[in-house]
Amino acid sequence: MTLNEKDVDLYNFIYDFIETKHYAPQLVEMCQHLNVSSKSITQVVRRLNKLEDAGLINRIPNKKRGITVTGKLDGIGICF
Repeated sequence: MTLNEKDVDLYNFIYDFIETKHYAPQLVEMCQHLNVSSKSITQVVRRLNKLEDAGLINRIPNKKRGITVTGKLDGIGICF
């Protein structure tokens, strides 16, 4: 799984958000961070799917703010 710059940016946002606030951001907050309209949540969901497939996050279904960080970026599989 190859991650692009926006995927890495989203991962870093999630990681920093959880480290600072001790809970995960909502989809709307991720949209705002990526400058994506909240009507385009599917773009964020696709990026979350890529991060989950890469083993960097885990999403808990049907739970608000249900994201945990499970891995760290190591530079492998990142394409800019």
